[in-house]
Amino acid sequence: MSRKLATDIKRFSIFQHIYGMMLLLLSLGVLFTLDVSWIWMVSVSLISVMLYILVVMRMRNQPLHMTLVDVNASRGEWQLLYPGYDKPILWQAQMLAIQSMRYCVLLTFQTQYPSARKKMVVIWQDQVSADVWRCLKVLSR
Repeated sequence: MSRKLATDIKRFSIFQHIYGMMLLLLSLGVLFTLDVSWIWMVSVSLISVMLYILVVMRMRNQPLHMTLVDVNASRGEWQLLYPGYDKPILWQAQMLAIQSMRYCVLLTFQTQYPSARKKMVVIWQDQVSADVWRCLKVLSR
C-alpha cells in the first residue's frame, strides 16, 4: 500500500445538497404545523433559503486537491491546493483534528504558508474515490 495520500476533490456533492434540502423541508414542515400567520411562514422560509444558499456558497471554497506525504504520520505535512483568482494557490498545513461522520469527514488544519490561519475542510463521501474515503475514515480513528 502506498504511503502517500493524494486526491482530487470533486466540486459537487449530492450528499451536501440532500442534507441541505432536508433541513429546509424540516424547517418548513415545522412552520406548517404551527399556528402562525402567513407572513411569518414566508419570512422564515425566505430566511431558511438564504441560509442554505450562504452555506452552499461557503462550501464552494474548498480545496481542489489534497496531499498527505506520509500516511503513517497523519499530523505531518499536508498540501492543500485551493482555487485562486488567476491560478491555484498551494497551502502548506498540519492537521489539528479530524472528525468522522456518516457521509462526511471534517478536517481542521493549521496552515503555515502562504499565511498562518486555521482552515476547516469538509469532504463528502461522493467527492473522493472509495479508496481515499476508506483512508480518511481510518485516519479519523
